[in-house]
Amino acid sequence: MVTPDGDSIVTGKVGDDGKFDITLPLDYSDAGDKVVLVQATDGGLSNPVGIIIPAQTAKDVQVTNDGKTTTITGTGTPGSTITITDGNGKTVGTTTVGTDGKFTATVDDGNVKPGDKLNVTQTTNGVDGAPVQITVPSTTPGNVDVTNDGTKTTITGTGTPGSTIKVTDGNGNTIATGTVGDDGKFTITIDDGKIKPGDKLNVTQNTNGTDSAPVTITVPSQGASNVDVTTNPDGSVDITGEGKPGSTVTITDGNGHTIGTGTVGDDGKFHITISWHAQAR
Repeated sequence: MVTPDGDSIVTGKVGDDGKFDITLPLDYSDAGDKVVLVQATDGGLSNPVGIIIPAQTAKDVQVTNDGKTTTITGTGTPGSTITITDGNGKTVGTTTVGTDGKFTATVDDGNVKPGDKLNVTQTTNGVDGAPVQITVPSTTPGNVDVTNDGTKTTITGTGTPGSTIKVTDGNGNTIATGTVGDDGKFTITIDDGKIKPGDKLNVTQNTNGTDSAPVTITVPSQGASNVDVTTNPDGSVDITGEGKPGSTVTITDGNGHTIGTGTVGDDGKFHITISWHAQAR
C-alpha cells in the first residue's frame, strides 16, 4: 500500500484463502486520506486501486424517548458532523461532535415514532463513516404510582394509547400486563400472592413492538384503612384504624416529623394517641 506519491506505507501478504488484512499507521489513516493498493507478484505490479480512508464510526450510541423528542448521544471525532437519517434516507437531525468527543442530537417525535429505524453517520473531513443503526424506543411510562390494599397491588400511570404495559419482577419474569386506554391512562392489579412489600418491579411500555426504558417501583406495605380521628377534651387526638397485623403505623405532621407510632394488633386494628404537646411541635 502506497501514498499517491508512490511512497510505501505498509505491506502484507495474501493468505492461502485469497484474503489479506492490512493495518495502516495512524499517520496515514485520517478520514479523507487517499492511499493506493498495489499487488506485487512474480509477473510484476498490478494496476493500482485507490481508496479513501473513511470517517470513524460513531461510538457508544444511545437513544432515549421522552414522548416529545428522541435524544441520541454518543462519541466521535471532535468537530465532525453527526447526521441522523430515517429509513428512507431523509435527514431528521444533525449535530457536531464537541471538543470533548461527545455529541447529543435531538429529533422531534413528529418526525419519528417508536419502532422506527434510524442511521447515525459521522462525517469527518467530508468523508462519511459507516452508519450505526438504532431503533426509536417507546416512551417511558409516566406518573407511575403503586398502592397496596392488603389483597392486591395496584399500579397506575400514563402512556401511549393502545400500548402494552408490562410489569416484571427482579428476575425478569412477567407478572402482569395491561393496555393504555384511549385516555392515555393504565391500571394494572397484581394479586399479593405473587409479590410482597419491598419487592422491586419494573414497569415497561411497548409501542409498535419496541420496549421503553423501565420504571422501577417498590411494592409498598399495606396502607391503613378505616382510619378515624377523635379529638379528646384534653387536646390529645385518638387515631384508630385497620391494617396488617404486626405492621407499624407511623403518624407524621405536615412537615414530615413523626409525632406518633403504633403497632397493628393480631385483630388487625390499631389505636394511637397523640398528645397535644406532640401536635404543637
